[in-house]
Amino acid sequence: MHMTIRQLQYYNPAHKLDVPLLKFTLANVLKALSFLHDEAKVVHTGDSHSGFIQPELYRAPEIIFQMEWDSKVDIWSLATLVWDLFEDEHLFDARDTEGNPSGTHHVSEMVAYLGMPPLEYTQSNDITKILFDKQGHWTGGSKSVPIPKISLEERVSALEGEEKELFLDFIRSMLRWRPEDRKSATELLKHPWMADMK
Repeated sequence: MHMTIRQLQYYNPAHKLDVPLLKFTLANVLKALSFLHDEAKVVHTGDSHSGFIQPELYRAPEIIFQMEWDSKVDIWSLATLVWDLFEDEHLFDARDTEGNPSGTHHVSEMVAYLGMPPLEYTQSNDITKILFDKQGHWTGGSKSVPIPKISLEERVSALEGEEKELFLDFIRSMLRWRPEDRKSATELLKHPWMADMK
């Protein structure tokens, strides 16, 4: 029998992967990324790159801000994909009040989940300077988009207690403003939330 991960997700009446299946799937993806990034050095490695990649809802901040990027964009995308599989909804909506795709709304959600980026990050190019003032405070751009009142803690529906805390720490280790602060695939395989997958 051949099934995609999405078909398997929807095979469950809740349309979510349960924790053991999610971890099993994730361990295999992380092993593949570890090999491709660290050993084979064939995917988004070496020199930094520029330009748009990734579907909009999975874009890392450096893509939205048109900064140089490297293999850590894959780690960001993986975090958002994990959320899709585990919660059966996208982590980011990234649309304005009329339902149109909006990079500003996307970044406002990032700020809500992650807190403010470091000051030097907010002043790193002309695009970041549109959304953040010289002190690094959110301006919301020309339309003064507000930061939504959402949090990762509130969005996790299937876990409680220590398991929830470990899961959130795992996700947060992938969702970092600065790519160099994100864990690598190899490091993520060693995260305590993945400990039972060794």
